[in-house]
Amino acid sequence: MIGERPSRPAGRPTGNDAATVLQLARWSTELDMTGALGFLWAADFPSTFTAFRALHPAGSHGDEQFLTICRFYETVATLWKHDLINETLLFDWLAITLVWDQLKEIAVGHRVERGNESLWENFEAMARAQAAAD
Repeated sequence: MIGERPSRPAGRPTGNDAATVLQLARWSTELDMTGALGFLWAADFPSTFTAFRALHPAGSHGDEQFLTICRFYETVATLWKHDLINETLLFDWLAITLVWDQLKEIAVGHRVERGNESLWENFEAMARAQAAAD
């Protein structure tokens, strides 16, 4: 399946894995992931793509918040997919499945809107892998 990562033993995290996590944490601060995730967890966050688009048209602040989250997690997932970050460490650090489950309807709608079925595929695969590991 597209976006899937070959199964590998997780192994013990290395200093390089720790450095990667710290760099990603720094980048998340630069992106204001705290603000973007606050948007995601707001009580009025829409559960369907149609409702999301009605409130947050393309290019709006809400749309940018959504894209910030997806771009961050897709980048992390691409590192994960190519075994450039230790899975055990990563899954201990981020609640990937929780975030994906909150916005998957919007992400799938975004794929359809853009006509690109591969959008956010690594993020989705990583969320499935974390769910299976729990």
